[in-house]
Amino acid sequence: MSYQHILWNWYATVRTADGAITRSSGPYRTHYLVIDEHIATQFDAPAHFIPPPDSGLLPHNAIGTQTGEQVLLQDLQGSAAVIDVRRLEQKVGGVSPVVTADHVKQWEVLNGALAPGGIVLLSTGWDRYYVQGEEGMKCLERPVLHRNFSGWPAPSAPLIEYLLERGIRCLGIDAPSIGAAHDPIPAHIAGLS
Repeated sequence: MSYQHILWNWYATVRTADGAITRSSGPYRTHYLVIDEHIATQFDAPAHFIPPPDSGLLPHNAIGTQTGEQVLLQDLQGSAAVIDVRRLEQKVGGVSPVVTADHVKQWEVLNGALAPGGIVLLSTGWDRYYVQGEEGMKCLERPVLHRNFSGWPAPSAPLIEYLLERGIRCLGIDAPSIGAAHDPIPAHIAGLS
């Protein structure tokens, strides 16, 4: 779905040059926006990748009914550990380098154990591609659609399972997806189920 910015109300009801009539419920101008909910700063609720039990799809479970408005705000809050994984960048078109539990364990040796109830933020450096133009095409389109630019560093499913065992409540990333450019499903299933 593409971004849409559409006039919803104008100061007065008028006929435009193409014959359309603008809506007016008062002397003001306002637009409505249509955007994909998985752009910019956002989070994934379980229903993003986990089907509900009555869908007949696998891997389903009861948490697949939990949509964004049902996620408790405190589940997205806590002390954060920022783990720098920028060095993992590679130059293989459409493939994300994998962030493993060993990377996090190495971080813990230097910085101390992750605290249960905390948050882990993976710093991939990918936010540098959140720009317009050709450079911005490296963010998502070139790695995923054209497969002619490397994917962002992404956590493996075993890493996510390790973090859950350690009591981490939330995992964040400065990249387009928690899932790898070449295979987004395993990380989503591990984290959301």
